[in-house]
Amino acid sequence: CRFKMSRWCYQVVDHCGFDRESVSVAMSYLDRFLATDVGITALIDRKTFQLVVMTTLYTAVKLLEKERMNPSFVTAVSGGTFTEKDITDTEIAILYALDWRIHPPTALAFTRYFLSLIPSKYASDTLKNFIVEVSRLQVELAVTNYSFVTTRPSTIAIASILNTMDFIDEKCLPDGLRRTIVRILERNLPIDLWTEEVYEVKSGLMNEIVNNPTYQVQGIAAHMISTTIKSRRAQENLGLSPKSVRQSHDIFENFISSVSSALHERDNISAKP
Repeated sequence: CRFKMSRWCYQVVDHCGFDRESVSVAMSYLDRFLATDVGITALIDRKTFQLVVMTTLYTAVKLLEKERMNPSFVTAVSGGTFTEKDITDTEIAILYALDWRIHPPTALAFTRYFLSLIPSKYASDTLKNFIVEVSRLQVELAVTNYSFVTTRPSTIAIASILNTMDFIDEKCLPDGLRRTIVRILERNLPIDLWTEEVYEVKSGLMNEIVNNPTYQVQGIAAHMISTTIKSRRAQENLGLSPKSVRQSHDIFENFISSVSSALHERDNISAKP
């Protein structure tokens, strides 16, 4: 049910044009609320669980977006199952259960921060923005998977960054530059990049990609190209020139090809007797 509802949240934010990171925040509210005494009912009643998920998304959007989501909209998308009062009452219950701690650090926020530590003379903004977006793919897949609920967002962030650098073609990220970026992260982060935990999370994130159909992974990457790298907002807010946008598009295409090749090779190995 959590998997289906988290996917539903992504569909809603895409439809409304909201930032997909709102879903990460909403799922943080959900998981922490379910761990409280007040949230126990949602664990045993499917309808209550659905109400809580819808309400956490409503609250996350209200906190993060310029345009808020009206309770009447939530009522409409629920097919009339829940009233506006259901939404507002549940929101209050969630906020008090969480002690109003409603600004959780997300894995994507950590990803952006970690990469900001790398001087521009080593990695261009284009490259860093690309790593963020490919890490976003892994983070979003992790958000839908319950097995990552207890994993620290900072660990998911560093694992996704390391995975992304493993995927990028050497033409785009030479080995020397890759090693330099890793050394900078090692020096500046209070995280051991080579622990068993980080390795397991890296593997888990890779499995999320591998276990999803190839077309789905390609679809997510293609969605990123069209809605993030090519968007006017990305050019203005991220400082991307038209040339940088084209370069980012090419890097994304290389990434998609790498994923497809890796999956194809894995399938061939699995098929051998």
